[in-house]
Amino acid sequence: MRPGPPPSSEPPAGINPPSCLSPRGWFARRPIRVLAKRLYHAILTLPAGGKGVWRRAPGGEPVLLLPEFRYVSWVAAEYSQYKQAIQPGDVVFDIGANAGGYALLFGRWVQPGGRVFAFEPAPVAFRGLSRHVELNGL
Repeated sequence: MRPGPPPSSEPPAGINPPSCLSPRGWFARRPIRVLAKRLYHAILTLPAGGKGVWRRAPGGEPVLLLPEFRYVSWVAAEYSQYKQAIQPGDVVFDIGANAGGYALLFGRWVQPGGRVFAFEPAPVAFRGLSRHVELNGL
């Protein structure tokens, strides 16, 4: 076998790579993706009057979430333990609250007279937590 030329990173002659793989193609599609995502989120929020997406906790409590956090979930075993332990008037600390899935429930369960202190160091999750508290009237 004869040695041939070294392999090239260029496509063979006559074959053009898809433009979407080029940096220019990626940037050209970005505005379309952003608009599509906004439209999708707007459609998701229609049932809640454009405010968010309704989800139900394991106990059936409705929780209003931002579309980008619609995958917030609760573990049924944790939920039942928390529900049993937290009483009206309690003070609850939620350290690492993320987007507030449990903090929102705690805020309802401690009423009247209780307080929830939810801490979240990640900026994106903290913004979600803050908006969720506002959306749910807590």
